[in-house]
Amino acid sequence: MKFLTLLFAGYFLILPLAVRAKVPVYAQTYKKARKLFKEGKYNEARTLFSAVKDMAQNDKSYYVIYDYRIGMCYYHEGNYEKAISHLKIYLGGKNFPKRWPTKQEVKSRINKAKNKLKNYRNLKDKDQLADRRRNIQLKIEKHKEMGDKYSNQRRYSWAIGQYRSAYNLTRRSKGEIDYYLAYKIAECYEKMKNFKKAISYYKKYMRAPSLQDGWPSKATVRSLINNHENLLKKENSAKVGHSNNYNVLVEQADKFLDNEKYEKAAVKYEEAKKVALRQGTYSRLINYKIGAAWQRAGKSQKAIDAYKMYIKAKFIPARWPSTGEVSGRIRMLKQDRDRDLAFSGSSKDKGKGSKSDYQDDDFRVKGGNYGSDPIGDDIASENSWLNSWWFYAAVGVAALLVIGITFSGGGLGGTNFNSSGSTAPPAEGYELYRF
Repeated sequence: MKFLTLLFAGYFLILPLAVRAKVPVYAQTYKKARKLFKEGKYNEARTLFSAVKDMAQNDKSYYVIYDYRIGMCYYHEGNYEKAISHLKIYLGGKNFPKRWPTKQEVKSRINKAKNKLKNYRNLKDKDQLADRRRNIQLKIEKHKEMGDKYSNQRRYSWAIGQYRSAYNLTRRSKGEIDYYLAYKIAECYEKMKNFKKAISYYKKYMRAPSLQDGWPSKATVRSLINNHENLLKKENSAKVGHSNNYNVLVEQADKFLDNEKYEKAAVKYEEAKKVALRQGTYSRLINYKIGAAWQRAGKSQKAIDAYKMYIKAKFIPARWPSTGEVSGRIRMLKQDRDRDLAFSGSSKDKGKGSKSDYQDDDFRVKGGNYGSDPIGDDIASENSWLNSWWFYAAVGVAALLVIGITFSGGGLGGTNFNSSGSTAPPAEGYELYRF
């Protein structure tokens, strides 16, 4: 009887120890996390629930309820994306005890989280868009202010840059165009005499669906457009007339060249140059043609002046005569002129063309269909060795060497040479030479 009593007592003493051995080591942590959750301390509770999940995965006692607890902490913290992620893990579980939340309850919670997330994103986007629009509007006002400042200072190109920046920003901030800025840009172009651009922006102003107080009327702007279009038509017709006149003059000059009437050809080329300057299509190649014609006409100084204007060009296309070639012609003409002066004391064009008649360095080369020299290339250029400085320098050095050797008294180191070139003593009867 005593034995049975001891056996039952031992059983009841060992049973609690066995049961306690089956309880996870993180049970206290889990219990503490649930207490913090009930107290509304979601961040601290989530930290402990996450630690419980890690420990459970390590000892293979993990349950999806841990992700549910973590997801609910995220939900109350306002981090709906992560809340949805953990709640979906819970829905992936297989066995759900009755005391656990049902799948329907969790799905409902997920839907609520999605709606809150959507509203939050919309609100955030709206705030960001509002901030962006405010910043762009500040930039627009700054550009307008600078544009007005430059316009008052008559720095119209700078004002246009500021107005155009503001004009482009209005479409980005409001989705609509500030048509009054188009009018201001047109005004600046008009003051710069760029009527084509002015018309373009005046027409943009005319597209305004309605005009605000203080804006010019559409009738006024339409009148400005008509006036500028008429001016452009007159300018275009004048340019066409000048262009035709230029081509006619060049053709006449070419005919004079063919008939060997070089002075008349030079005069026609000069007339063509004046027309090109008026219409804004001046090219320095015409100076080369003028110079070549005067050169054949025997007017050295006029040819030199024209050639000098040609070589002042900042850029000379490959198909044009090179700067070196024309410089050679200038040197040759100067030599001819100086030689004529030395022999006759005067020249045909002495006193003429001493000062260039073509002082127009500021004119811009605008191209054109210009071919090679129409007169030909039968005149010596700098490529001739007779016109090269090094040729005469070499001749001078050679002459000095010969003179030095002749008057040194000892030849090359005093060596005696006979007529046969031998350094041996000369045979009897031969005359000895010393250089």
